[in-house]
Amino acid sequence: MSRRRQSSAAIAPIAVALALSWLASPAAAFPNRYTQEDGFDRPGADYETFEQTGDYQSHVLCRDACESQPRCRIYTYVKPGVEGAKARCRLKSAVPAPVESPCCISGVKGGKPKAPAVPSLSLQWLGWDADEVGRQGGGPDGAPDHRLRLSLNPKAAQDVVAVTLQMSDAQGIPADDLVWSTRHSADPFLTAKQDGRRLNAEAAPLLGRFAGPVVLDLFAHDIGQWEVDQHLLARVALAGGRELVRWTRLEPPPDRLQGSWQMHCQSSSPEAFEPMTISGRLQLVRGADGGLSGFFGALPLTGKLDPSGDVRGTAGDGEESVTWEGRLEKVVCGKPLRGSGTFRFLRTATACQGEGVWGSKR
Repeated sequence: MSRRRQSSAAIAPIAVALALSWLASPAAAFPNRYTQEDGFDRPGADYETFEQTGDYQSHVLCRDACESQPRCRIYTYVKPGVEGAKARCRLKSAVPAPVESPCCISGVKGGKPKAPAVPSLSLQWLGWDADEVGRQGGGPDGAPDHRLRLSLNPKAAQDVVAVTLQMSDAQGIPADDLVWSTRHSADPFLTAKQDGRRLNAEAAPLLGRFAGPVVLDLFAHDIGQWEVDQHLLARVALAGGRELVRWTRLEPPPDRLQGSWQMHCQSSSPEAFEPMTISGRLQLVRGADGGLSGFFGALPLTGKLDPSGDVRGTAGDGEESVTWEGRLEKVVCGKPLRGSGTFRFLRTATACQGEGVWGSKR
């Protein structure tokens, strides 16, 4: 056998041994040792955070860092643009409860993550069809408020201290100036009701103690533009400093039409050189009996839905009056309403009258 053959034969077992050693090492096997959670944050228990300074931005770098440190039980990768231009890694010494958020990817070492120690939470937007609150804890102010349905399902009795809502963008970045809370120092104001009874009374330290499935109605002061596909971060503060968090994308409310109206108003003022364009929001709420309620701008609205899909009704408050009609498309119970139509408008104080159109938002 030649010397070259002898060298190759000697090297081959070593190469095979090195490859087997690499495959058997924890570093090579760790992709299977993590439960990856796309779209989830795990806030808390950070013992080290660092920015990914290179051009390559990936949750894999966070996973590698976590694997190299025995103290690390979980990592959270914060996407670029959330806490700065670059991505960040958060290494954690414990396993906090998961929080749904598009900001992050988390990975739990050792396989299946532990279940959160707080009750489940869901949030449904019902549009705006009630006037319950005003700013700074005031009562009704004449403008309809946003309404939401908050569902909790604690297995054991839980003391709920407060609820906070915060608008955020598609990356999970919150808007600091769009916050609603049941705490009385908050502005704008949020109130919570259960079976028609207001829970955040001025002297009440808690919203209540709940066990098992419970549904609360939330009414948020009408500030900012809430639209379909926007994102809302809900935080439920529990006794003992715990917090339940849910990130929700706003979807079209069921059995309701959300839309807008627009018209040109011929003003009698001699200074008016051209018609004024007036527009606003519209919401129709379908009742079980076929009746319609809601708001035309800020005007209370009533109407009727015929079996054929034709709708008609009125809205007004004495100073302004609207007569409207139109047609809804494929009315299905539990689904959003869609349709369009026309209306006649009269504003007594300015002698503004005219015709316009209304329609649902696609």
